[in-house]
Amino acid sequence: MRVVAAALLSAALLIPAQSIAQDPGAACDRLAAETVALEAIDSEAAIAACAAALESQPAEARFAYQYARALERAGRLDEARRLYGWAAGDLYAPAVAALERLAALDTTHLSTPDDEASTAAQLAGLAAVLNRYAAGLPGEPADPLTILSAIGQEPSAIFDWVANNTRLVAYRGTLRGARGVLLDRAGNSLDRALLLASLLRHAGREARLAHATLAQEQALLLLPATERDAAVPALQPLPLDEAAALFASDQRLDPAVVKAAAITARNDAVRTTALFAERRALLVPALDGLVDDLAAEADRAVQAEALAALADHYWVQLRTGDGWRDLDPDGAVLGAVVPIETLAPDAVPATLRHGVALRVILELQDAEGRREETLLAWQGYPDELIDQPITFSHVPRALGEMDLGPLLAPTGREARMLDALDQEQAWMPVLQVGPDAVIDRLFTGDGEIATADANVFAGTGGMLGDLFGDAETLLEDGAVPTAQPAIPTAEWLEIEIQVPGAAPVVQRRTIFDLVGPAARAAGTMAAPTSAQFRQRAVQLLAQTQILIAGATPTVLQAERLASRDLAALAERLSETRGASAPLDLGNQTVTATPPLLLYDFASRRLAIDDDGPVLATGSPTVVLQHFGLLLAPDEALRTQVGIDIVQNEVMVPAGLGSFRARLDQGVADTILEALPFDGMPGARNAATFHAEDLAAGRPWTRVEATDLSRLAAPGVPADDRARLEADLRAGFVVIAPADLAGAAAADRFAWWRIDPRTGTALGMLDDGAGAAMIEYTDIINAVTPAFCAFFAVGAIIGDDASSTAAVGLAICAAGGLLGLVEAVAIPGLFVGSGIGVSSLGVYILRVGL
Repeated sequence: MRVVAAALLSAALLIPAQSIAQDPGAACDRLAAETVALEAIDSEAAIAACAAALESQPAEARFAYQYARALERAGRLDEARRLYGWAAGDLYAPAVAALERLAALDTTHLSTPDDEASTAAQLAGLAAVLNRYAAGLPGEPADPLTILSAIGQEPSAIFDWVANNTRLVAYRGTLRGARGVLLDRAGNSLDRALLLASLLRHAGREARLAHATLAQEQALLLLPATERDAAVPALQPLPLDEAAALFASDQRLDPAVVKAAAITARNDAVRTTALFAERRALLVPALDGLVDDLAAEADRAVQAEALAALADHYWVQLRTGDGWRDLDPDGAVLGAVVPIETLAPDAVPATLRHGVALRVILELQDAEGRREETLLAWQGYPDELIDQPITFSHVPRALGEMDLGPLLAPTGREARMLDALDQEQAWMPVLQVGPDAVIDRLFTGDGEIATADANVFAGTGGMLGDLFGDAETLLEDGAVPTAQPAIPTAEWLEIEIQVPGAAPVVQRRTIFDLVGPAARAAGTMAAPTSAQFRQRAVQLLAQTQILIAGATPTVLQAERLASRDLAALAERLSETRGASAPLDLGNQTVTATPPLLLYDFASRRLAIDDDGPVLATGSPTVVLQHFGLLLAPDEALRTQVGIDIVQNEVMVPAGLGSFRARLDQGVADTILEALPFDGMPGARNAATFHAEDLAAGRPWTRVEATDLSRLAAPGVPADDRARLEADLRAGFVVIAPADLAGAAAADRFAWWRIDPRTGTALGMLDDGAGAAMIEYTDIINAVTPAFCAFFAVGAIIGDDASSTAAVGLAICAAGGLLGLVEAVAIPGLFVGSGIGVSSLGVYILRVGL
């Protein structure tokens, strides 16, 4: 898909037709291959030949690289960098080296006005096509009014629709709510009752909820109902050829560009589908063989829990002239049930609601030891959050005090950024939930805790210039004096999953850690160096987007969000490219949009196997998307991008065979999260490592809590050992490389964490996250392939007729047009799936990284 960059450039060039050889590929090799010295290239002839070669073979990175060499020889460095970037994104080693060579020159080649105008026009065309596409999408199937317009407002018709078009899932409490049941066409008795009551209310009828505790014999009668399927409305796929025709219909977009992108998209889809199937076929049997002794007991326990959940039964009572009439979708099976209580639909107690709490925990060290402080705490409910973007980041105090003049100079960008970070003395955690910014306290480098000024973040429409300009006042009030200086040694984002009737599950994700789990467990005091403090500041620039869902987002939702946001982005960038004045930070509106990458992942993860059991979520799904920087030992800045699964448990009909089904789904989730980054330098993921080890004859084995001697073997890092021991102490089954020391030495330390009570599996990395991560030296090349390649994942369930074809082509086209330079420069753009508060984005813009 990165071929769009090359095709866009070639479309703008005047290529003499007579100079193109009969075999353009051979001519390109002869004129611009590495065997030809750069200064000896005949640029005019090589440009013509390589442009023709690339047009005939758009997926061939070699021709893009040689085309770039010809452009570089002609002095057209801007175009050369773009083509080198595309070939480097396809892991073509000479192109990677060429990019590094050009970066070492540390010069900036400005585009000509004609180039800018052409790019602006193409971006405007991109936006226009996407707006037309979005306007043609069908209505949202989760809207109650859409349902009522189809079935009418008679209570009997509404009841029949809910009974026949939604299915029963066994879990406790309310997870989905009315809208979530419409999304999934599934829910437990309480959520289905909430949907029925909501539809009746929209139809002008009064209804209440009734509740009873069923006997076990009655609950057993409901088990077959959990095996019934209910079709979820699907978005009619737009074939790739039709998507290409849609874009080619706008005269501002070159048909050759769209055609090249479509060819590469189809190739990527075929590769992605094959890779997913190959890894799944390797991993599921291997893991199943290591834990098959746990399945029978776990299935019995899960079925007992399912019966207990089904026994907690709710239904609707409709107000009539004679009193209240029972409307129970499962009444035909159960018969008459006497309620033990009734309640209003809006009076469901908090104890019956699935919830997620987020907390920011800071660790401080002083002469008396280490302690933890909560800087921010927030509580939310999945049934209210399906459309809400949630972003966690930090705002540094001195950001608004920078002098843009020297920072935007063309040399020494990374050094200037690090120097600026060295001056930061205060950081404020910010959790943005939809339009609301949640803040509480901030901390300083000396360990002071201060109350943040909420007025700075009032509302959602403020200007970034005002936002960061006012940040300097944050420490004037509310400082908590400390008797002696303390060192902020670690910070975590703590996620608590709350399920009615069960103990909360708490997990932490590290923001920075100057101590490490092994030293912390041993009580060792930290003595941080200046390099560690600098690393801490770099890591505090990270941005994390959070998806919390009780229901499965639909592909239609992801498509609607993608087309809308990308159209707005293309329009803004078109204006920016066509403007004569530079981008003004002070005029950037702060908004927030849902995390598109996470939406797409969540919308597809339960639809990967048509032949398997019908799965559904039975507790909150929580997935994170991280984007940040890491300081390498040589003080070079590296990009980090990743998807991090926190909670991925699913429900299996009737609880039978659930252990293996959940194990399979956990494997699929871990493979799926890594596909956008597959093959990229620095990519890390447990499923990837395990599959590669199996193919190479390196087995993974089960680690028992009673045999920790393996973890103490020479060469096993202390922090890795501590994290594995923590999982074992928590009761998880751990599947890890047989040669732990060898895996650590190769920077491939990862493991599977399996819940023996349920079979839920998750691939873990050595930082304690259930993630797929990449580290990359080039911020642009890290983002572009990931966002383009992710939309090939749709091919796993839809072949080349993925409904994301149009959006996938558009994203790659935007990346090709701009190299994503502007996309990364504007805060939160693409990397945060929307324009949001991102200190990282502002830093990049201000220092010109």
